[in-house]
Amino acid sequence: MDLNDALIVTALGIAVVFSGLILTSLMISTFPLVPRLADKFKRNPQSRPQPESPIKTGQPPAKISPDIVAVISAVVEVEARIRRASAGSKYTFKRDR
Repeated sequence: MDLNDALIVTALGIAVVFSGLILTSLMISTFPLVPRLADKFKRNPQSRPQPESPIKTGQPPAKISPDIVAVISAVVEVEARIRRASAGSKYTFKRDR
């Protein structure tokens, strides 16, 4: 390989690296646009019927019996043991929608 070929390989290598850096920079600069685009594609919230709130305003919350609290605590403990949760972790319930 002579000097001319070595310079061509070097120039192509530098061009590939810097073009990758430029594309990465452009991709990062488009991150603020993603929420705006997502908002455009969402449905109009007024067109969807709003679900009725299960708790009426002005009423005190219903009291939960101690038996129900005990069952919920037991289920959370069993789930934590099944998933081998460490002392510092938390368990998050996921709703099926």
